[in-house]
Amino acid sequence: MPEHLKIRPMQNDEWVMFHQLDCAIFEEDDQVREEYFHQRVQKPGFFAMKSQDGDLIGYLILGRFSDEIAHLGRIGVQKSMQSQGLGSQLMEYALDWFRKQEGITVVRLYTQIDNLHAQVLYKKFGFKVSGHTWHYFVPFRSLQASRDYSLHEAQPNEFQTIANLFPASLPLQAIQNYIKGEQLIYILKDSSNCIVGACRFTPSFPGCFPFELTDLSCFDDFVRAFQPLCDPPSDLLRITFHENQNLASLCETRGYHLHHKLFQMQLILSKKK
Repeated sequence: MPEHLKIRPMQNDEWVMFHQLDCAIFEEDDQVREEYFHQRVQKPGFFAMKSQDGDLIGYLILGRFSDEIAHLGRIGVQKSMQSQGLGSQLMEYALDWFRKQEGITVVRLYTQIDNLHAQVLYKKFGFKVSGHTWHYFVPFRSLQASRDYSLHEAQPNEFQTIANLFPASLPLQAIQNYIKGEQLIYILKDSSNCIVGACRFTPSFPGCFPFELTDLSCFDDFVRAFQPLCDPPSDLLRITFHENQNLASLCETRGYHLHHKLFQMQLILSKKK
């Protein structure tokens, strides 16, 4: 790395500088919110790339999904300094950081299908496409709830049942990590008190990711149940789900706005030689 650049943990008082860079790189709907920023800097895995003059020119958001799987949440470089190898330097730093975390063997990330520039970077480091993910905006007014289902905040004695139903998106370790991070896990139950849906819900976004169902027939009830919980109030909910073509087809048929169709990419992490 050039001597005039330094990567170090992001600081709480760098919000304004970070927000300016984030706005310049990403669309408004994808920008990090101030509340999340201040929460995230308190945890490991949030890094700033700064120049010798103290300018913020790039950043990383890294995390852990489960005991073995890590998540590269965000990598960003100032537009005027892109195509200068800074993205590769940030990626090398990220992978080195993951290697130092005990037990991690897999790194995952999400990227827009049409973001070819980013995919070139990821493939350079050995990432391969491992699935498809959809991000839709669902207006509450479009839903017809049946009231045959009820929404509940998940309790510890229900975590294993959720993990058994949705092992790919909500394994037990991921649920526990979400709860430790004060994130909310909600479940939908049918009239027999059986769990038919589960998600991680962010009231201020407002949105659900991952968003999982056992049957499409409870989709309207599940989404509609979140309307009173949105803070501030909203007229729509964002849902993001993985490898569910039937749900994607339902959203497309109803004309919901597809914000992003994403590739999930994955890297089997090897020890650095």
